Amino acid sequence: MARIAFDTRLVQTAVIGSKNSEQPIILPMEPDDLEAHRRRHPNYTYYCGTLLGGCGGELADRLYRDGRVCHFAHHPDQTGTHPVCHRTANGEDSADHLFIKQGVTRWLNKQKIRGETKLRDLGRGPGDAIDIHLPDIRHRIRFHLTPGLDVRTWRQADEVLTEDSDTVDWILTHDSPITRELLNRDGYCLRVRCETDGAERRVRIGAQHSGHPINWTRLEDCTLTPAGLVTPAVESIRLTRPKPEPAGFLLKDEPVFTLANSMNATHDALPSSFTSDGRHVILADVKPAESRVVRAFVALPNDAPAPTVGSVYRLTGSIRLFVTDPDNTAGPQWALSGDKFIRLNGDEAQRTGLWTPPPTAVNPIPPQPEPQRETVRKEPQRPLPATARAPGRPAQGPALTSLQAALERVAQLRSSTTWEALIGMADLDAAHLGHSVRRDLLVAVDEPVSDARPLLSVLVRERNGEQLSYMGTILKMRDLNISGGDDALRRWCTREAERAYAAYSNPPRSVPPRLGGEGERDHPTPPSKAQPKGVLEESLARLAVRIEEARQILDQTTNPERHQQLAKAIQHAQGGLNSYRRALQAGTAHMKWLSGKGKSPRDYDLGLHGAMKGAQRPSKKKRRRKR
Repeated sequence: MARIAFDTRLVQTAVIGSKNSEQPIILPMEPDDLEAHRRRHPNYTYYCGTLLGGCGGELADRLYRDGRVCHFAHHPDQTGTHPVCHRTANGEDSADHLFIKQGVTRWLNKQKIRGETKLRDLGRGPGDAIDIHLPDIRHRIRFHLTPGLDVRTWRQADEVLTEDSDTVDWILTHDSPITRELLNRDGYCLRVRCETDGAERRVRIGAQHSGHPINWTRLEDCTLTPAGLVTPAVESIRLTRPKPEPAGFLLKDEPVFTLANSMNATHDALPSSFTSDGRHVILADVKPAESRVVRAFVALPNDAPAPTVGSVYRLTGSIRLFVTDPDNTAGPQWALSGDKFIRLNGDEAQRTGLWTPPPTAVNPIPPQPEPQRETVRKEPQRPLPATARAPGRPAQGPALTSLQAALERVAQLRSSTTWEALIGMADLDAAHLGHSVRRDLLVAVDEPVSDARPLLSVLVRERNGEQLSYMGTILKMRDLNISGGDDALRRWCTREAERAYAAYSNPPRSVPPRLGGEGERDHPTPPSKAQPKGVLEESLARLAVRIEEARQILDQTTNPERHQQLAKAIQHAQGGLNSYRRALQAGTAHMKWLSGKGKSPRDYDLGLHGAMKGAQRPSKKKRRRKR
């Protein structure tokens, strides 16, 4: 008689029905639980599944009441010995890849989302990874379940996954260099784990945030958006997290820079990774030490005085060279970041090659003949004040045109300037620009004055960055009397500068209302044909209306669960609306970052619309009564 050798390996997981089955099971370890399981499923057969890395042999469930743990064991063969099995993972987590695949499939079916789910063997076994392809939203999800993933391999896999998709969610089990890469890139990282519940393992999705414990959520409570898989914690992190710093290197040298004053100097090519909270980015001509001048981005603190056009600055303190990944159009790009910068005097600025002093007239310009003054009078759209046309002063027609063009250029760059810089930009005659002439030029450049047309004169400042000492006089000459002292005047001019930035941006943005003043008209500002609302502004306006409709429905919703769901949707939509409004004020660079990292206004609108329909849906009891 053959000697029977019992299998002593503690196998906790198996598959049901056949050796190639994808239906996993974890054996209850307590004897009473196992007996209850046997009564519920008397016809189950168990196998050491090939998708578990097993031999495919049949398994028996062994029940013990002597303190030993209940487990699966291989059936002995005809000779009485158990078959050879090289399966290395036998514990309760050894079938997690099958439980995750099963859970994700149920989750997608419940949301009625078409998707393809596949197991991936990356060299260690069939449980290395799970890929979910969602073609309708051009998105992929990769569950990476094994340790040891390096950055190079991750980048290669990410490139493959994005060949037919726009975005990829990486969800990891182990802490690794990739979790740190994702934290630095996105501000958060998605994690996955499974928890034993009877004969199953339940999937939990975690949101890892730097400096905080991982926040775990049931997979059933997660949602799928065009931006990817979202947990409640991810939604909160996206709204509150600071923008991560891009990759960079410390520099020892102190490069100099000046604002790019080209009419084509825009932020359209700005990589979103260069923007960060607490900083604004400018386009500048930069001269590193012992190098040629290059066009580059410079990230400066928001609380620092804005650089002025025509001045030269030196970055000091901690200076970093930021680099970003190559894109399909411009290749590798870079930017400079500094905590401090100082303005160079005339001699220092001239030695950098970024600035030359404006020419000074040797001989005074004689009074202009009568025909020249007639030319001035033929400009009805910008008539000069009488003082600016006094005899003995230079003709101001061409000067006004060049001055206005220079100030519009400053507004496009979201900057301010000084008279010294304007003289060079507009090619003005410095010898004949006395105090009163400069004042009258700024009065004339803003003709005609209307609520819909921002004043460009507020962009001109003193050398120390303060408002012009005679700005109050300029406003009074325009019948704009600002009460409340210097602080009120400073706030008024700051708002007016923001209005100018919006009006002359490319493309134009909606211009915020002018702050109140005694000389202003009480009727609302008429819309400007030159600055029509764009698609984004219209979407935000619709979203704001939708939020108000939702708040009215919320007041009438009595079901506690639906009330909570609608209140949460309103909170998310209002947060998204606020984010877009702040980004619109901050400029193109922030808009590009927000559009690449968050939901669109339409996404918030659709989510809110669905929550409103759910809140208004009749309860089950009412539906039964109707039947």
